[in-house]
Amino acid sequence: MSGVGRARGVWLPVAVWAVTRAVVLLCVLRVLVLPGPDVTTDVSVIYQGWSGILKTGTFPLADVTWQYPPAAALAILSPGLLPFLDYAPAFFTLILVTDAAALLHYGSLEFLGPGVPFVSTLALTLSLGAVGWLFLWRVRAREFGPATLCDAAFTATLLFTTTSRVISPQYMLWLVGLAAVCVTVRASRQALPAVLVLLATGVTLLEFPVWFADVVASEPRGVALLVVRNGLLVAASLLACRRLWVATRGTGHGRTEPVGVVSARRPVGETTAATGRLTRHAPQEPADGPAASGR
Repeated sequence: MSGVGRARGVWLPVAVWAVTRAVVLLCVLRVLVLPGPDVTTDVSVIYQGWSGILKTGTFPLADVTWQYPPAAALAILSPGLLPFLDYAPAFFTLILVTDAAALLHYGSLEFLGPGVPFVSTLALTLSLGAVGWLFLWRVRAREFGPATLCDAAFTATLLFTTTSRVISPQYMLWLVGLAAVCVTVRASRQALPAVLVLLATGVTLLEFPVWFADVVASEPRGVALLVVRNGLLVAASLLACRRLWVATRGTGHGRTEPVGVVSARRPVGETTAATGRLTRHAPQEPADGPAASGR
């Protein structure tokens, strides 16, 4: 590859990263405004309030919206690392620096009514089934290539996301990151599932926040978005599982080594000599019998 080609291969991903992060920053700073609810107030109001409580040495126990494990306090307090910025700009800056372009959200809406317990149980059952399939795959896998690790991580995360009872937008970003790793490995067979995940992420943006009101109200447009997004995830999951299984199942005959007398680990000189000794023709007797010894 020429120097120009190598430079293009390095700088193109960097340029894409910079442009996408600039767009994210413009959105969170409200320079570009997406339709739907303003989720940036979660940071400027709720997170900043939590930060003040956490600085006193306790958790916001009286706030029902605090639904995070204790380690989440580190993320809430992290804007203090940039004391020259206000809380919200510091929070968004750290998000971009750590390449975690997703906002935490303090809760979620859920559907209630007939059939919801059944669907919830079904989702949990499917998640357990995904665990079983991954175990079976690992037991049956015979060939491991340079892409096996990233393909398996992508497939596992995709399975658990698809069967989750809650599909949060940040889950899609995790999938996009893993898909990007897969497509950078030439041996990976997850290109099509990665494309489907990218499409599902775009639909998720329309589902939240653009037309989130339609989703909450169960309007046809909102329901259609959920069906399309979930359908893409199901298709990507099935394809990813199939391709991971085929890529690692092997030929079924195992690896065979050439059968021979000479060990393949002997030094080259010794092997050559041994081969010469083994292939030297033995003296052949004349056709009319052994020669009489002279006296």
